[in-house]
Parts: sequence; C-alpha cells; structure tokens
Amino acid sequence: ISDFNRAISINPNDAKAFYNRGLTYQNLQKYDLAISDYNKAISINPNLAEAFINRGLTYQNLQQYDLAISDYNKAISINPNDADAFNNRAIAYQNLQQYDLAISDFNRAISINPNDAKAFYNRGTTYGKLQKYDLAISDFNRAISINPNDAKAFYNRGNAYYSLQKYDLAISDHGRVISINPNYADAFNNRAIAYVLLGNYTKAKADALKASELGDSKVMNFMKQDGMW
Repeated sequence: ISDFNRAISINPNDAKAFYNRGLTYQNLQKYDLAISDYNKAISINPNLAEAFINRGLTYQNLQQYDLAISDYNKAISINPNDADAFNNRAIAYQNLQQYDLAISDFNRAISINPNDAKAFYNRGTTYGKLQKYDLAISDFNRAISINPNDAKAFYNRGNAYYSLQKYDLAISDHGRVISINPNYADAFNNRAIAYVLLGNYTKAKADALKASELGDSKVMNFMKQDGMW
C-alpha cells in the first residue's frame, strides 16, 4: 500500500495506482477503502473495465447485488467479450434468485471461453437450485473435465446424484472429494447419509465419526437419535 501511496502522491491522476491500491484493500477485506479507490480510478479513467468488475466484486462481498450488477453492466458495455464480467454478473443474479438471468449470463461466459471451468460449475449449481439435476450433472462433468481436481464440482455432482437417488454414484463422488481434500466434513457427512440409505451402517458410522472429528456432528447425532449408532 505504501508503494501505491507514493505513486499517487507523485501522480494524483494515476488511475492504475488507485485501482491497484483498491485491489490490495479488497484482498484485505477493507471494502469501503477499496470502493473509494475504485471510485477514484473510474473518475480518472471511465473506461477502466477492470475497476468496474472489481468494484462489482466488492459490492458482491457486501451483498449489495444490485450495485454489483450495475458495475458489471458497465464493464460489459466497455468490453462485451469479458467472460469474467458475465460470470460475476450471473453469480449476482443467482444470489438474487434470478436464475434464468444467471443461466443466460453463464451461457454467454461459456460462449466466450468454452474452457471456463468456473462458469460450467456455477451454471451447474444454478441448475441444481432449479432441481434440473441432469443438466447440473452435465455441467459438473464439463467442469471436472477441465479441472479434474475441483473438489466442489465433485461434491455438487455427488449431491445431484443423491437427489436422483443414485446413491452409489453419490458415494463415489464424495469419495473423490475426500481424496482431494481429506478435511471436507460435508463430503463425509453426505457420504454417510448415502451409506445409511443403502443400509451400510458400518461405513455410515465411520464417515459420520470422521465428520464429527472435523467439527460437524450433525449426521452422527442424527444416527444416534435414530438408533443407528
């Protein structure tokens, strides 16, 4: 920050210096200071698309989704081929439960960058919220093919399989999550539930116990209350 302060003192019209100091404040979760710097950068250079995008992300972190969308709109008007701007706007729409608009933006992000794993993943989570599990699984498949170590994609695909009562596939995916991240308590819990539904209480207990050791005892407590422990 001191370097950016010095640059700004030398040249008070250095939009990039304000922008980069804003990024630093954003990473430090000092959101008001970040927004102030992005405001200054934009006032100096109204076509600095990345300042609109990151101010939008900052508003999103503050759950001010309408302001975030307004900034993404501006970024897209400056650069209509910015996949990140469409992806970020879609997430804001998703948080507002405007799922059709979210899917439309994810579609656009994917058309710009067909190897954007996060856009496939995020569209998959949107389909999941709409209970369109087959479409969600298709998107998680694509995200995983691009990034085979995406634990969240395996986790959410496992949940989609669970919703379709494909418990063996759910167990397999949660196992993959655990192999990538052995401290993923939710994966142990969800695999435990799938084992319960398949009548395999021994494996269910082992997973529920591991989740409890990781700080989440809800499935273990449920099994105990239901006489399965």
